[in-house]
Amino acid sequence: DWDMGTSDHGTIYYELIVGGDAVRVDLLENILDIYIPLDFFSGLREVDLGGVKTRAVGLEELLVLKAKIATKEAEEFINEVARLVLEHDIRLDYNKIKKYASLYPEDAEGILKRLRRNGIYVE
Repeated sequence: DWDMGTSDHGTIYYELIVGGDAVRVDLLENILDIYIPLDFFSGLREVDLGGVKTRAVGLEELLVLKAKIATKEAEEFINEVARLVLEHDIRLDYNKIKKYASLYPEDAEGILKRLRRNGIYVE
C-alpha cells in the first residue's frame, strides 16, 4: 500500500507501508527547497522545556521561514501573527526580520513583500 502527496515546501513525497508502519519518503529536487542558511541559527535562544535544554527560533525567524515557503497556509499564519502582534502590542525586531530575509538573496524582496501583504510591515 502507498500514497503520494506534496509537502508545505511543494516537494513530492511517498508514504509506504513497511512492516505495518507508515514510512514517508520525501523526494527533493533541489536542496534549496528546504535549505536554511547556517547564519539563520546564530540568534537562536536557549530554552528549558521541563529540564531539557534546547534552542528555539524567535518570532522574527519564524515569520521569515513562513514567508519563504510561500504557501496559502503560511500566509494565513503570518496574517494571524500580525493580528496578534497588533492586538497584544507585541514588539517585533524589524531589523532582525530584514537580516534573516537577506540570507535568501534570491528571494529576500519576495519574502518581505509576502510579510507586508499579510500585515507585517517591514520597511
